[in-house]
Amino acid sequence: MSSNSLARVLVAVPLALLVVMLAIANLRTQGKLEGLREHGIWGAGHIAAEQCSVQGESVYRFTASSRDYEGAGNCPVACRAAPDATSTRVFYDSRDPNNSVCEPLNQVVSRVQAFLAPLLFFGIAAVVAIFWFTRGRVPRIVKLR
Repeated sequence: MSSNSLARVLVAVPLALLVVMLAIANLRTQGKLEGLREHGIWGAGHIAAEQCSVQGESVYRFTASSRDYEGAGNCPVACRAAPDATSTRVFYDSRDPNNSVCEPLNQVVSRVQAFLAPLLFFGIAAVVAIFWFTRGRVPRIVKLR
């Protein structure tokens, strides 16, 4: 195996694994969102804690089928302005209440789908870059005048 081929393998394999793992995570999230679309219902919840340092993410709690659940997301409340126990609406999958969001579903779907195009672009650009920087010099057989 030539050094160029070895370099391609050593760089391409971990990079390909990273891209595949990110794509699988994205597809799993899309599957969960599909469950919300098909079986989602609105319920009442409340803000349990806020993590303003994490892009205004809130921890929320709600009750479904006489059980308490907890989730985290960008609930439509102002970070630091909302005291604990502020009420919020929660959209959850009636078959699996652990699958829930506290923001409008179309915003979550848009954010998840927006991730796929850059991931695809990054994957293609990475493959091109790997082959470009590890290409071998082709010897000239015919001299050009």
